[in-house]
Amino acid sequence: MQHLGELDASALAQLAAVGATALFAAANGTPIFCAAFVFTLQGDASLLALLLAVSALSADIGSRIRGCGWNDSQVAALK
Repeated sequence: MQHLGELDASALAQLAAVGATALFAAANGTPIFCAAFVFTLQGDASLLALLLAVSALSADIGSRIRGCGWNDSQVAALK
């Protein structure tokens, strides 16, 4: 945390975008939507691949912790 002061505003915004994507995807379980949503807010094309990777990984980890989510319950209701 001591080294965050050394980052410029752009790097801090990118770090915040990656963190927000990871948290949002883990909690929500919709990784592509989360990555696309944060990407449209950030607007940095160089972050898209990283946002997609982070959201997919965090959604997978989050699925083991959060249990049945809204999407899973909707799919179960349609069966």
